Amino acid sequence: MNTKIQELVEKAKLYQPGELMTNWGEEDYVVSPEELKKFVELIIQECVTLMDKQVKDYSDVCPYQSESYYNTMNAKKNAFEDARDMIKYHFGVK
Repeated sequence: MNTKIQELVEKAKLYQPGELMTNWGEEDYVVSPEELKKFVELIIQECVTLMDKQVKDYSDVCPYQSESYYNTMNAKKNAFEDARDMIKYHFGVK
């Protein structure tokens, strides 16, 4: 789990050092680390899917639009691609 995800886990109180009694040897997690990792991956994948949809929407610009309109839509598409890649990098998702 990367450090940013670990910070969020602690803020959500899903990891509480020294406060919980656990049986599975993964001390102080409200859910198991495997369950937590899967949940985080699903959330991040959903975010990436939404960004991919926006990229596709901006990629479907009609070719007969004005050059300035096309440039604006292309800039927005690039911004969504950059945001998607930043989310993936930030959370260590491939």
